[in-house]
Amino acid sequence: MLIMKIFIRIFIVFIFMLSLLIGQRAEARYAAIVIDADSGDVLHSINANTRNYPASLTKMMTLYLLFEALDQGHVELNQQMTVSRNATQARPSKLGLRRGERITIQDAIEALIAKSANDIAVVVAEELSGSVQAFAKAMTKRARKLGMRHTTFRNPHGLPNRGHLSSARDMAVLSRFLIKDFPHYYNYFATKKFKFRGRDYKNHNKLLEFYTGADGIKTGYTKAAGYNLAASAERNGNRIIAVVFGGKTAKFRDLHVRKLLDKGFAKLSIEEGSRNDYPAKDNAAKTYFAEKQEYNKNTLLKSKTSLPPFKNSWPEEFVKKFDPVQTSTPNLENRTTDVAKLITPVVRASIGKPRTWMIQIGAYVQIAAAVRQAIYAAEKLSALGKDYEVTIMTGKSNARSVYRARLSGLNKKGAIEACSQLKKHKFDCFPMSPQM
Repeated sequence: MLIMKIFIRIFIVFIFMLSLLIGQRAEARYAAIVIDADSGDVLHSINANTRNYPASLTKMMTLYLLFEALDQGHVELNQQMTVSRNATQARPSKLGLRRGERITIQDAIEALIAKSANDIAVVVAEELSGSVQAFAKAMTKRARKLGMRHTTFRNPHGLPNRGHLSSARDMAVLSRFLIKDFPHYYNYFATKKFKFRGRDYKNHNKLLEFYTGADGIKTGYTKAAGYNLAASAERNGNRIIAVVFGGKTAKFRDLHVRKLLDKGFAKLSIEEGSRNDYPAKDNAAKTYFAEKQEYNKNTLLKSKTSLPPFKNSWPEEFVKKFDPVQTSTPNLENRTTDVAKLITPVVRASIGKPRTWMIQIGAYVQIAAAVRQAIYAAEKLSALGKDYEVTIMTGKSNARSVYRARLSGLNKKGAIEACSQLKKHKFDCFPMSPQM
């Protein structure tokens, strides 16, 4: 009898602790990310890979698969879909259609975006895949193909399900692909008001009303998720995507995303010749490596980092080819051979992701400035007794060539330590894992 009582007490304590863990998992956890929609460069990131509840941001994938079906000719905008009993049982927010009623695909698109109608998400899922379960599997499969590694879908609407998880980064990826793959449908996300059967439904995305350049994409909320928002805005030909998970209130979320968008546009500016950003995820990007060289200060561009003392000089031919006062940005792709001859002892091109940790010091519109800053950083770090490879990666930003100055050949600890040292010398610096 005593043993039984002890067992019961232990069981009660176990259940209590389990309930606490489940309760903690259901609490919204803040995460945010800002990316350049054109290049994919990450401009700001906090807890971006944390898995949490996406809420109605889920409907972006429902719409992605619907847009895909439209383009493939499987369905048409004026096609009617029938509401099932299962759809009518979806919890609000919903249009509240009765079993057997019909809705066109075009109306369904606007209902998903503006009203965030859960019942219509079920209607779409059943129309395209026959069941919610089959559609959820298709959603997850598509997510993997798009590179959404932290996402698993269990339903088409985002209502609470313990296995239905995503991340801020993944939702930014999805937003980018919606814009990129379906520009002819993306304008639906700018819908401010949806009219259906004589009733007006306002879009929950208030940024469309008060943020200049905002044109989508989707809001989300559940008690477990908090207030989520994926937003995009375009200004002067530049497009930014910002995603926030776990906002405390709708107002907080909207104002915070507004600040993040402002921050993103500010970081896109490289007029001063330096930009602290993440690399575009372009497997075809070429990376050029060179060992430490001496150089002449006449080859330098202005930067906020003070200039180092100089001992010798780069070859005169190099200075002429990459004169920093030239008005046009040199085309590195056409000068691979020349650069290889001029920067000794070895320059090699690398395709794909780096194999080691790296640190990025800045991004520049001229290669001479990028090489200079990378070498200067390597000199500052020589006290650590480490050997570094200077890495200049080419990329595009705002239709302009950008040369990113990096040091490679580090492990995680070394990258963090190197950035810590460089920041003491007023360098912009952040560590980069091989997975970035």
